[in-house]
Amino acid sequence: MQQGPFMVQITCPQCHGEREIVLYICKSCKGRRVVLGTKSVKHNIMPGVDNDETIKVSRSGGADSDGNQPSGDLYIVIKVCEDPVFQREGDDIHVDAVLSITQMNSRKSPVMLSLTPPQSPVSN
Repeated sequence: MQQGPFMVQITCPQCHGEREIVLYICKSCKGRRVVLGTKSVKHNIMPGVDNDETIKVSRSGGADSDGNQPSGDLYIVIKVCEDPVFQREGDDIHVDAVLSITQMNSRKSPVMLSLTPPQSPVSN
């Protein structure tokens, strides 16, 4: 049996191969650089957006699991619900309304119609 010098390679138990030692560990992420949770994003939807169109919101998506890269992109897929009052034809919205002769001829008070969004627009 021969004995001689040999080498063993292991990962550093202090830095875990990251080449830096963290002295104070964050209480929220516990040193993982990423916090698991939900995030609310506000984004303006432009008029004329059609069903199944996709909108890209840069750097509003999920974070890199290692925490080394910036957040990814968020993709919003638009789902347009049909309305019982208003009909859509391309980019135009039409409504059939019964108006009196007085309403049609009045220039002082224009006829105003309002659109009320449904209570739960997203359904799975």
